[in-house]
Amino acid sequence: MLNAQQDPHTIFTSLVGDWTGSNTVYFEPDKPAVDTAEVQGSIRLISEGRLLEFSYMSTFKGKPISGKLIISYDEKYKECLMTWIDSFHNSNRMLHLASARGANSDMISANGEYPADETVNWGWRIEVLPKDENQLTITHFNIPPGMDGVPGVIWELKKK
Repeated sequence: MLNAQQDPHTIFTSLVGDWTGSNTVYFEPDKPAVDTAEVQGSIRLISEGRLLEFSYMSTFKGKPISGKLIISYDEKYKECLMTWIDSFHNSNRMLHLASARGANSDMISANGEYPADETVNWGWRIEVLPKDENQLTITHFNIPPGMDGVPGVIWELKKK
């Protein structure tokens, strides 16, 4: 893993580049994955280097999907912020996620909610775990009411 004492923007800079790997999707806890496909994407700094953007393309059951994950770290409030858009998982919605204020700067993780149906919201957490400068895991956790979270999407990536 990258040095946990690095500030998030140093970690962001180390992740810039083109990435490829696997996109594994789960629908139910304790059940096998429903699909695994190749994912390709590019990570770059935007907004004068303050934000990290991961643009990607993959497939689900052979149909193309694309999306973006934008990440920032607010130095003032010690808060990790994310926005995720994806043509399959969240259709025309933008998912906004945030860590608690005062979060550890070595954890790139944030939580949000989405409407599971007309009356209930479920949680969603995204964790970005750089193993080193050439390997990266991004895990999306689905959080049904009363649960801690179960894997929903796992991207295992290697820098090209």
